[in-house]
Amino acid sequence: MYEEKTYEALLEEKLSLVDDKFDKRQGSPIYAALAPNSVEQARLYSHLAWLHNQMFGDTAERDGLTRIARDTRGLSPSAATYAVRKCVADAVLPLGLSVSLDILNYTITEAVDEAGSSGEYVYKAVCQESGEIGNKYSGEAIPNEFVEGLTAVRILDVLIPGEDEEDTEAFRKRWRDNFRSMAFGGNKTDYKEKINGIEGVGGVKTARARNASGEVQGGHVLAVIIASDFSVPSLSLVEKVQEIIDPVENAGEGDGLAPIDHTVHIQAVTGKVINVATTLTLDTGYSFEDIKSFVEGTVDKYFLSINKEWEEKGNESIVVRIAQIESAILKIIGVLDITGTMLNGEEKNVILDKYEIAVRGEISG
Repeated sequence: MYEEKTYEALLEEKLSLVDDKFDKRQGSPIYAALAPNSVEQARLYSHLAWLHNQMFGDTAERDGLTRIARDTRGLSPSAATYAVRKCVADAVLPLGLSVSLDILNYTITEAVDEAGSSGEYVYKAVCQESGEIGNKYSGEAIPNEFVEGLTAVRILDVLIPGEDEEDTEAFRKRWRDNFRSMAFGGNKTDYKEKINGIEGVGGVKTARARNASGEVQGGHVLAVIIASDFSVPSLSLVEKVQEIIDPVENAGEGDGLAPIDHTVHIQAVTGKVINVATTLTLDTGYSFEDIKSFVEGTVDKYFLSINKEWEEKGNESIVVRIAQIESAILKIIGVLDITGTMLNGEEKNVILDKYEIAVRGEISG
């Protein structure tokens, strides 16, 4: 807005207003007086440009955007949440016990199976550190206090993924989208906003539910969810969402967030296992075993990128493309060429169902 108001332009403008009969050269008293003033004025214009940007949602920084969104639509960025993990031990654990795994601590919050019929006791453990970091580590944990008879405790599956604080650009998009569609009385937008607002949910697709014969059931709503880490959600997360939206014991009675006479069926997105077989030409000194973990990580990164688009695709299908997999693998150090890539035994792209996401299977090369 004030791009032309630079120090040089402002100084030149001031000097031009001084009569030429006076000495205006650099080092002169007039120049020395006007130069610092031009610096301060340039800074003022820069700050005015910044303030101008804070007035509009498309250019405002996070604090300004948050205030605009709160004032106009009652929206705020989603706060970071805490991962809930499955914890298995060989003895009864007291609730509230803290256990450590790598750099993280987890608190035992709920007993899932204290029968110990298989010699193991199952609990829910909440990470004490918020964000996605709580989803990352698995394995043997160490109790932070003595527990009688305990010799082993492990942190295993992610039951409800932890989420980082909502990214600024993601929040900006959500604010804009809120203007385009109005949430009201159990319409699609209403369900989408309510379900996406539940911790651990990364996306949802809704439709009229059908019975076993494929016929539409009046008053029944199907909501298929994906976890916030864009994986298949756990049974615990599905049950949690079901309880919040429409408790099974009083389905359709309006005891949850769903309107009365709406029977909502919460289901998890299905993971389609994709096996990748390819022929790699490697640089001297490299073997497939040397780079296999990098290939797996590359495929995982690609699958994550397309799974993130699952909700936005709506009724469209996600397509797992051979060309994109090959392009990504070619960037790995040690890989010179790639040919004959097959997905699930066929040299063609895999088209997923609208309620499916990609899950990496076996990698061979």
